[in-house]
Formats: sequence, C-alpha cells, structure tokens
Amino acid sequence: MTDKSGKAKGGIIRFPLIQVTGTLIIHRDKFPAGMGPITREIISKQLQPAFDFVDKLENRIPKKYWVELHEDDKPSYLKLMRESRISMTKQGYYNKDMMNILKRIRCSHNPSSFECALKDE
Repeated sequence: MTDKSGKAKGGIIRFPLIQVTGTLIIHRDKFPAGMGPITREIISKQLQPAFDFVDKLENRIPKKYWVELHEDDKPSYLKLMRESRISMTKQGYYNKDMMNILKRIRCSHNPSSFECALKDE
C-alpha cells in the first residue's frame, strides 16, 4: 500500500463493512443434558479476548494506512448493509431472531441511528 518512496497509496477504511457469523452444529444425543447453556457461557467468555486480539492487530497497523470515512458517507454504507442483512435474512442465510438481537445491540450503542426507528425487518 506504499509507493517506492514509502508514501501511502492505499488504505484500510475504518468502518465495519461485514458481519461475521458462525454456526456450531452438534449431535444433541452425544452430549449430556444442560450442555447448551454451559457451551454458551464458555463461548461468551471468549468474545472479549477475541476483541482484544483484533484491537492488538489493528494497533500494529501504521496510522498512515487508516482511512476515515467522511461522516456524510456513513449513512449510505449503513443503508446498504441494512438492506443486505434484510435480504439475506429473507433468503434464509441469517436467523431472524438473531438479526433482531444484533439490531438491538447496534441500537443500544447508537440509539440515534436511522435504523432504530424502523420496524420493517
């Protein structure tokens, strides 16, 4: 991302453009009763270390490579991502209940976001 003189010629946009999802499939009959809540508890304790790991990696990237989106451009990206989430949920790629939970999380972090007032999902 640099030219021969070391000047930045590219960059990394500091804006979340994707939603990472994971699925765990188990054979219930091969695990003891009550294993679901235990597994969820263990996995939930791994989230903060995962976020810390990402922060550590991001902090190793020189500042010259980070590109900040102009505030006026962010609503267009948010609208595009929302439309994609809705479409992928309707197509069955995402679970509607989980998408509802994720929206509530996003809106708890940014209650003034346009999507928080919309009820068409």
